[in-house]
Amino acid sequence: GQGQVQGQVQGQRRASNERERGQLRSSNDRGGETAAQYIKEAMSYERQGKFPEMIRSARKAISVEPQSTKGYLLLATAHIKMQDAETAVDAIESGLAKDNEDVELNRLVLKYDEMLTCIMSIHKKQR
Repeated sequence: GQGQVQGQVQGQRRASNERERGQLRSSNDRGGETAAQYIKEAMSYERQGKFPEMIRSARKAISVEPQSTKGYLLLATAHIKMQDAETAVDAIESGLAKDNEDVELNRLVLKYDEMLTCIMSIHKKQR
């Protein structure tokens, strides 16, 4: 009846509001963790200077939400901090493949321009 339809509409509205606040988990989340939680964790590890842990959290964020560039940004940043420019470039290229206009990824390229540009040009020559 009408009450049942009204209840469904309210349920859908509630789900929509929760989604907007990021409270519903994506269906491909593992163990109930969201990409946002892994990103927050990676950023915390960055502040602590724990870059191997930062890499693990960034990779988990990417596995949960592969279309988001934030995980790639954090992964690249961690590799840069660990002086692993080649792996950083791989992460940046993967992120830019998802969104080549991502402001933060492009800013990272500019910030470490000399080191990264050199490696990226070598990658292009090898293809």
